[in-house]
Amino acid sequence: MSEEEMTQWVLSLGLSKKPRNFPRDFSDAVLMTELIHKFYPKLVDLHNYESALKVDTKIYNWNTLNTKTLKKLGMSLDTATITALGNSQAGTIFKVLEMFKNVVDGKASSTSAATPNKKKREKKPEPPKPMTDAEREQYVDKIYESRKQKTEIMMLETKLAKLMELMSIKDAKIIKELEKN
Repeated sequence: MSEEEMTQWVLSLGLSKKPRNFPRDFSDAVLMTELIHKFYPKLVDLHNYESALKVDTKIYNWNTLNTKTLKKLGMSLDTATITALGNSQAGTIFKVLEMFKNVVDGKASSTSAATPNKKKREKKPEPPKPMTDAEREQYVDKIYESRKQKTEIMMLETKLAKLMELMSIKDAKIIKELEKN
């Protein structure tokens, strides 16, 4: 699919902001998030992504989108692609948009053939394995140790507060003595 066709497809979707310069307008991942939300509203939270001017924030947005959403769609992006997107590198966004359009159209993407529905069916949580007696005993010991440490920390914090109070009283007495002289 050509860049012109991709541009027309994106413009036909009626995003909140009409992209004029695609690499720049998509560089902070906000429009991409909105685009994904149009097709998979439960898959992405729009409030997690903010418009950004700094490249670091743009890359952070793309990394978040990649880990939380794109991987579920079967179109995971590599670090070089994310950096190129954050730096508004020409052509990169069109490749990502084409991958997304293939996912939407039900075609196998170039990185993975899994669609969100198939991936959900494949993931079945394994039931927890029963603990052996030795593991259970070790677990109980760790809990006991943790509680003991928390109690000790609370006692030390109380002692610290009392010492700080005593120091402030001593300081006040010293200041009074100095003022007398």
